[in-house]
Amino acid sequence: MALAALGAEAPALVTPDPVALPVSAPIAGLVAGGARAASWWPCTQCYPGGVSATVAAVSSTPAPWRLDVDEYFARLGYSGSRDPSLSTLVGLHAAHRRNVPYENLDVALRRPLSHAPEALFDKVVRRRRGGWCHELNRLFALLLETLEFRLTYHSARVHRVTGEVSPEFSHLVLVVHLEERWLADAGFGARGPVDPLRLDTTDTQITAGDRYKVIPDPDGSNRRMVYGAWLDAWSPLFSLDLQPRLLPEFDPRRQEQQADPWWTERRMTSISTQEGRVSLDGMRLVVTRPGTREERLLADDADWRAALTEHFGIDLERKS
Repeated sequence: MALAALGAEAPALVTPDPVALPVSAPIAGLVAGGARAASWWPCTQCYPGGVSATVAAVSSTPAPWRLDVDEYFARLGYSGSRDPSLSTLVGLHAAHRRNVPYENLDVALRRPLSHAPEALFDKVVRRRRGGWCHELNRLFALLLETLEFRLTYHSARVHRVTGEVSPEFSHLVLVVHLEERWLADAGFGARGPVDPLRLDTTDTQITAGDRYKVIPDPDGSNRRMVYGAWLDAWSPLFSLDLQPRLLPEFDPRRQEQQADPWWTERRMTSISTQEGRVSLDGMRLVVTRPGTREERLLADDADWRAALTEHFGIDLERKS
């Protein structure tokens, strides 16, 4: 990792011609509240028949389920604008990070896990749970598409605190296409940014008091590396592939992760707050505020469940 690239010598970024961006095409009538962009088909090159033919075929089939935008907004505590603008994206992203926890508890508890849109909505919105990136960013993308944002799905390799780098498709990230490209990630965990990040600048970006950089990845010409700074030290978070992907491409790796001891043997939960963040890694509870860090080892399972309710609003037995 070329940490020197974090300074003033960072190479210039080249933004692709916006006409050629492989962004999603809208499919009318699939969700309540407006047309939903179908980022399952993000580029005409992916399908010989073209996006239009695919959209026409899908649009003729009645949708069995519709996303309730008002119910989703209530879950986020969001009452702001609904137009597909930067201010809406920033507001929704921050609301998501501060109201929906990142957690892998169903994986760790060996519970059945569905990534179907209606199942994700039921879990996150109605049962007030959280999820990992494959859940939270899929559902967040569906909300954004409902509001007629243009977005694409991208694969990322996570740089773990142990120094290991996860395989491709381990992390699902969104790129939202406005006047410029924005990196949206509602499902990274404790170190993730509260606000979306500009993709095509190497400048330091400050969100909720934390510093981030997005720079060219020295290991790939079509990749970006996202760094975060804590205690004046820059650390790599993940390497993003700029090639748009289809959701089914993530499924094989996601299924591997559901059986990986890194996920099954660790119960992880985190959420951003107005003052900082709260993390629960196993039995270790960490509450971070400006200038302070409180750490406590929980006593037993009852103490652990009480912490889930108090800090994350999670009741593992809650029904819809």
